[in-house]
Amino acid sequence: MTLISTINRLENRLSQVFSSSTWLYKILLISIIISTLSAFPRYDYIYEFQNLRKDPHGAWGILCMRSANLMDSSILADGDSHTRKLTFRLVLPILLKLFHQNVWYIVVLQTLLGIFMMYLIAKIIYQLTSNKLTTFYFTLATTSIYFGISAFWELGGFGDSFAYGMLIIAMYYRNPIIIFGAITIASWTDERGFIAGGYVLFWWLCRNSIETKMGLKDLLNNIFSKQTFAIIASWIGYILLRVWLTKYYNLNVDTHQIGGFMLGPEHSSSIGLGLWTSLEGFWIFILLTGIIMIGNWNEMRIVFWGYSCLIVFLCLTSCMVSDINRSISYGYPLILLGMVFLTKYLTKKELHYFTALIAVICLIHPLLMTFGSNLVVWAYPLPYQMIIFFFR
Repeated sequence: MTLISTINRLENRLSQVFSSSTWLYKILLISIIISTLSAFPRYDYIYEFQNLRKDPHGAWGILCMRSANLMDSSILADGDSHTRKLTFRLVLPILLKLFHQNVWYIVVLQTLLGIFMMYLIAKIIYQLTSNKLTTFYFTLATTSIYFGISAFWELGGFGDSFAYGMLIIAMYYRNPIIIFGAITIASWTDERGFIAGGYVLFWWLCRNSIETKMGLKDLLNNIFSKQTFAIIASWIGYILLRVWLTKYYNLNVDTHQIGGFMLGPEHSSSIGLGLWTSLEGFWIFILLTGIIMIGNWNEMRIVFWGYSCLIVFLCLTSCMVSDINRSISYGYPLILLGMVFLTKYLTKKELHYFTALIAVICLIHPLLMTFGSNLVVWAYPLPYQMIIFFFR
């Protein structure tokens, strides 16, 4: 039996599984189960903090304290680098206040949001490709990187999954009220959500111009569409409210360990690993997108420069902080945008096999998180966690 025949048999079996009317839910279920088994969540951390009141894992302790008095940021002053940057990241403290500081509710909510986010991504991919197997491969690849698995695996109170989910909602729905609300929530979850609104704005510029020649005039014609206007309005609202909070409540954010000095030799030893492990096989996807744009230069030259500048900006700003993986993952909208271009210029068969390759790379690559120059965290698969539990 040859390798090709084995792959064909596997795909035939998958096609049979996805032949029913519930195929989309099966794609979600299979993708999430496979990915969470390869990076299984440590729910014991939440149990120890919430039920046994042991020292908190991650930021939960400080977030609960902050939720008791949202406008008092003094408790953040003596914390670590991450803690001192939580001043304007108010979404999780507000949720904890609503849930009476029960962290389990946050875990359930972010899990449900993660499932809904993956559902929307799968729908976007199927709308673009009309291919169930391509949709499955893309979804599986996404749930195998930090962006897709964070809602299930990340239980330290970083809140990235809330921002990621809002970005995808702002990309899927055309309603400007929904987009305004989603970008606003993403911005108040993390400042990187505010910046990532620019990637969503570029998505709508290109999405609304995809049937045109994609020239400068075509893009400018959509600069004041309902979608882009909603994003700009959310930015203005965020800035004005933040200035008001700074003035009347004396809220200030610590910018320690942020800046160009992080690119220096003392902090840059994890940059290469951090960049690759953030998106893994999707870097090849981004590279192919650039090649396709160059190959269709007359039509895509304006978009190419815009896309390239955003990728470079994403990498530079992400390398100026210690948690590169989390930051790069905010650029996931650019991957979905690349899919828009690839579906325009590649055949369905080419896109199908290429997406399968990306899924394999992302799946077999272990989920790693880099923090600073000396710390790399491996997300343990379930079998390994069982071994640890048995021998500890």
